[in-house]
Amino acid sequence: MKTNFFIKLLLISLLLFSCSLTDDVSGVPDTSVIKVTEIYATDSGNENNSSDITIKLKITKGIPEIKKMYVLFSKESTSLHSRDVPGLADRVFWEITPNESIDEQIQEILYDSHGDLIKEGTHYRPHILIKTNNYRTYLVSGKESFQLQNETLVTDLKITSGNIMADEDIALDDDFNLYVNGGGSNESITYKINPQGEVQEFSTSLKYPVGCTVGPDKTVYVTNFRSTDIFAIDAYGVENVLVSDPQLVGGGGIIINNDGEIFNTFFAVKKIFKISNNKVEEFVSSSLLDGPVGLTYDKVRDHIYVSNFLDGKIFRVEADGTLNEVAKSPSSIGHVSYANDHLHVTGVLEHKVFRLNTAGDIVDVIGTGAVGTVNGTAATASFTNPNGIEATPDGKFAYITSNGIVRKIIFKRP
Repeated sequence: MKTNFFIKLLLISLLLFSCSLTDDVSGVPDTSVIKVTEIYATDSGNENNSSDITIKLKITKGIPEIKKMYVLFSKESTSLHSRDVPGLADRVFWEITPNESIDEQIQEILYDSHGDLIKEGTHYRPHILIKTNNYRTYLVSGKESFQLQNETLVTDLKITSGNIMADEDIALDDDFNLYVNGGGSNESITYKINPQGEVQEFSTSLKYPVGCTVGPDKTVYVTNFRSTDIFAIDAYGVENVLVSDPQLVGGGGIIINNDGEIFNTFFAVKKIFKISNNKVEEFVSSSLLDGPVGLTYDKVRDHIYVSNFLDGKIFRVEADGTLNEVAKSPSSIGHVSYANDHLHVTGVLEHKVFRLNTAGDIVDVIGTGAVGTVNGTAATASFTNPNGIEATPDGKFAYITSNGIVRKIIFKRP
């Protein structure tokens, strides 16, 4: 009899430390001083995992009573009750800070209540677990399920410190630092943005910087619209004039090939110049070049591509200087970036971004064409004069200058 008594006492104690599940997001039971509403979860990116799920909810009552709060997820086909919580593994909980309005992107790969990785193709329901100061536990469930998405998305690049105003070209080094030219938005600065989103003024003595590229030693080469100088800026931000030559006319696209040779072009001339051993020579002169600004390089195949602003044509530049048309964008091209067998171009006047394969097919059109700075899917997002562009080598992301800021495109997975 004593044993049965203690078992009953233990069961009563457990019940006191946990309370019932509610599937109504209007909140926890009426006896509670805590009220949680509008619980939603969405996939805010296209990584093939759950490290970019965004959780949104509101706490309209009782924040001071909350000691700890966690997010967890269950498969839509699975019922989850408060009594199940003590048996769940620690890895299924993601702690969040209680606030009146929560809109938080989870920066960690998540597991569902069974301990399985959250993955594409399955619907999940979000839940909020609340532990109060008086040791009560509540589980509140969202009404709507979600699943990992696979759409091309546009968002703002997250800046954690510093400021940026830029509208020209972008380069990326092997450590995923971005170099962004101020151009007309800031005529003396090239910015550096590290992967944590921290902005610094990397170079401040430029003259309307336009094109930029990064060498294997992390030297950044920058062209200037208001100067015939090409600057070389070392990894510490020390600036030197690499070459100054009246042939260069002004700033335009710039790349460096596997042999360390630099190539440069400019909108106002129908030429591509080669800079080697600090000397400038004319490499291509052709009537096919019609406002050439964009230059990009395929390191694997040793191919240079040049794009025309005025007619949207893209050419592969052969070793002997011959131009072979490989694609045509339905837009005026600002800059161009090669990555993973695709060419990424900005339609400056069309307010769109295009991705083409090297056979010339348009595989992505991003943006509505309406002037704006709206984030969303490829079909709903908007740009204002997108210009600079740089894609990551794997082709998963591209960075764009548009309306003074840096936008980020997350491409749909194949």
